[in-house]
Amino acid sequence: MSKILSKVLAVGNYMNGGSARGQAYGVKLDVLMKLLNVKASNSKMGNLLSFVAKSVHETDPDGAQFYESWASMWAAAEIPYKQLEVDLKQLNMEIERTKMELNNQVPKMPPEMGKPLEKRLKDFLAVADPRLQEIKMKQSQTEEAVRAAMSKYGEGKNTEGDVFKEFFVQMTTFTRAFKTAVDANIKEKLDAEKKAKAASGGGGSSSAAAKDNAPVAAANKPKENIFGNFNANKGGSQADIMAEFKARMAKKK
Repeated sequence: MSKILSKVLAVGNYMNGGSARGQAYGVKLDVLMKLLNVKASNSKMGNLLSFVAKSVHETDPDGAQFYESWASMWAAAEIPYKQLEVDLKQLNMEIERTKMELNNQVPKMPPEMGKPLEKRLKDFLAVADPRLQEIKMKQSQTEEAVRAAMSKYGEGKNTEGDVFKEFFVQMTTFTRAFKTAVDANIKEKLDAEKKAKAASGGGGSSSAAAKDNAPVAAANKPKENIFGNFNANKGGSQADIMAEFKARMAKKK
């Protein structure tokens, strides 16, 4: 995931190189879904999310499919954290109430009623109380782990609403969209390879046709595209990419 965010940051700074927004040092999670809305002037290149997915997959296929090892993330996204917190508080109140009944009310009962009830309550508490404490400890550990993950991605400052749920929804929603983009890019590459293989079987006629179509291809050459420009320079460092972009902008003035 860090490689994807690094690529998004580099592309964002490149595209915003002529403004103050081109000096960003990080990416907020709520920006990720906006990548779907940034379109290339060349429609074949799709949106920015598709471009990022393709770029990362070309250099690191395994890294681009990071979601394959995210089984716990999908499960975590389904947990209603706020409701779980409420339920545990309610359980804790019930346990404490049972202890009060055992200590204050049972001794006042006639022995024939009090003794059997005392045994049942003690047996219940012997199992339920340790179990509740174990669950509370796990909840605390989970909360710390989630907050650490949120902090890693620059989230967690907002404390209103179910912030844990919102975090996981953002992560999984983006990941699903990214996976769709990766799958589409893989299919596109396979289709292109099939077409190239079919064309190569034509021999000389294909070469002749290519020469005949050369003037048409030149006439239909797409306009300068910022996605393509970034792709051409992606081998350099972010500083190199920014320098090239600013130089190009200066020529246009």
